[in-house]
Amino acid sequence: MEEYLHDYLLEDTLVTVSLRRLIWKTPLHFEDKIYTDVHYSQIQWDYLKGKILLSYSKELEMQLGVLVMLQHWAKTEQESSAPSREEVKEYIPKPLQSQISTEALQNHLERLLRTMQPLRPVDAKIQFIEHMMKLPFFGYNIFFVEKVSDSTIPVPCYFGVNKEQIIVVDSITQELCHTIPLKELHRMRTLRPTSEQGLPGIELNYGSAASPKTLWIELSQAKEMYHTAVVILDKTDFQH
Repeated sequence: MEEYLHDYLLEDTLVTVSLRRLIWKTPLHFEDKIYTDVHYSQIQWDYLKGKILLSYSKELEMQLGVLVMLQHWAKTEQESSAPSREEVKEYIPKPLQSQISTEALQNHLERLLRTMQPLRPVDAKIQFIEHMMKLPFFGYNIFFVEKVSDSTIPVPCYFGVNKEQIIVVDSITQELCHTIPLKELHRMRTLRPTSEQGLPGIELNYGSAASPKTLWIELSQAKEMYHTAVVILDKTDFQH
């Protein structure tokens, strides 16, 4: 259970406690239906919110098509039906909905329906999770960052936190821009917005004694990212 508990303070000072997996150290297994359902629900929610990054490529629509079908079959009694246009949109990550041709995706889905063998809901959930696990940034807790003090980092960008490091990923190319090993992270603190319209932020102090570095970032989910990192540090060998 130590890899799952996550509590954080929301901006309106209310405390919300949620049960979700933050650290992916223990391998997944699918013998238990409830275990599979819990992990599927979290991974699907993260995927649809854009917190699991897909590999941008010419095969993106093909990749999305398979994931649409798996989500559809994951629903009870949907094994033999095709998803409607409204359902297809619900199965696509929000950040990608404006970039994808629904018509082209629908045509691809029709081809998939002719070639893919329908799956039972539990098997569809397992295959969906297995597809997610193959993605390059699976296992990272992803946050959308709008401003960064380092001018060499393109913004907006994604920051990801896992049990070993903090990464910075280009939001367009998805190339890795910067890495901060957790063992080099000395101090973090949250920052208040600098203006009424501004965003909250986080200041990160890291590096070696000979070469200390400071990086500040601005993002709407500053407190969630801060507490995510704190919980992970508390459960790893890099406690500060």
